[in-house]
Amino acid sequence: MLGRLCLISSFVVFALGLSWFLGPPAASAAVIPVTSGLQVHFDATNVNGDGTNPSDEAVVATWDDVSGNNQDATQGTGGLQPSFTAATGPYFQPAVQFGDNHYLSFGNTNAQTIFVANLPGPSVNLGGLIGDRGADNGIRRSTSGSAGWRGTTTNGDDFTHPGGSQFRVNGVVTETAADGLLHTVTAVRGGGTLNVDTIGEYYNNRHYVGDIFEIAVYDRALNSTEIAQVESYLQDKWMTPSSLEAGQLTHTSQINPNGRPVLGAANTIFTGQGTGGTVNGVQFDDAIWGTSTTLSTGVTFLGSVAGGVRTANTAGTISGPDEAVLERIANGINFYNVGTNGTLTFGNLPRSRPVFVQLITSDAASNFNNWGGVFDISIIDTVTSMSTSIGRFQAGTEPNNYDAQLATFSAMTDAAGNLQIYVDQLLAGQHAGIAGVVVLGIPEPSTFLIWALGLMGLAGYARRRRNK
Repeated sequence: MLGRLCLISSFVVFALGLSWFLGPPAASAAVIPVTSGLQVHFDATNVNGDGTNPSDEAVVATWDDVSGNNQDATQGTGGLQPSFTAATGPYFQPAVQFGDNHYLSFGNTNAQTIFVANLPGPSVNLGGLIGDRGADNGIRRSTSGSAGWRGTTTNGDDFTHPGGSQFRVNGVVTETAADGLLHTVTAVRGGGTLNVDTIGEYYNNRHYVGDIFEIAVYDRALNSTEIAQVESYLQDKWMTPSSLEAGQLTHTSQINPNGRPVLGAANTIFTGQGTGGTVNGVQFDDAIWGTSTTLSTGVTFLGSVAGGVRTANTAGTISGPDEAVLERIANGINFYNVGTNGTLTFGNLPRSRPVFVQLITSDAASNFNNWGGVFDISIIDTVTSMSTSIGRFQAGTEPNNYDAQLATFSAMTDAAGNLQIYVDQLLAGQHAGIAGVVVLGIPEPSTFLIWALGLMGLAGYARRRRNK
């Protein structure tokens, strides 16, 4: 019992001491394209107003207005202050995070057009994004669980209720935006301006819960061209997927090179193919195609059978400690021919959290430039069925014979704690396949600690079951 407590205590210290990210990104070089009528502008790449940000997870007492009008948003009460996060959302962006009772106040501001880039958390009934705190007016989420905003079809308390108003999500006229969806909001009020003075609440403790990336407030109705310009600016800045990086796998140190927390690693095989093992500290658990498997971390994995069994020959192309293990993993593939596709689904992950993914691919080519494949990768949200394109890469023998490839990209788990990777092979007559997949975490320390302790219990239970 004492040993178990010591193990857990050590893990707690380790988890709390980890550096989850290499530091906040530098302030974006992008400049908001419309400045005429701009009254306040809050940007999470420049919270301090001087090109710098607070440290990760620090409370935010002041979010500087970068419009030049000195309308800084402040909160003097510690328990009501939001916090700064250096990396959140599907693309690991900085944001100001608001909880159940957090809000920031700024000077009275006439508003007719408002843009917000945000990622709402679990909906709070009528949670206020921005508004006039004392007057029951503003932009607010709809009722709990309704997955949307109160836009133009509600009542006089809503910013866009008057005739001639517009409400848009990601540039489309709609009020629908699910919890956990990174998106832009555009609100244009018909019939004149409305005062706003608060971020994160608008009336009677109706708080917004979630991440806010950027806010721009104008005292006039922007025209359609200007609206499109600002929406494009926000979407390019906050909603562009991080680039997929891919190349030949030549050394074991390429697996989890930064030593991030390993959420799960699967050696994807058919019965009879080579077993997994540990590579650069990552334990690859055997996962049979078409069979749900609980990995040693407690995460589940299911890979659909898209093609058939093939065996590559990567001998001599990989070096480093554990090279024999990595070669064995890279040799066993489930090939994908043109027109076939498949999914790699991880479950029991932290919900709505950013992760890194590494895909190991190879093929069974017998000579140079014979067989290969181009994989097109997307992420499917199992809750909303929405698809996010990640990118494409050469999954076969380019540029050398018998080699394995490694693709690394960022993604976001969905609200159910699933990560579903969709793979589509695009080249005719080619037979590249998946050999292994690793999911690495960069969560907030508290989130990862709770998740990890829970999975430790599950793993211990699984071991006791096996021992019996």
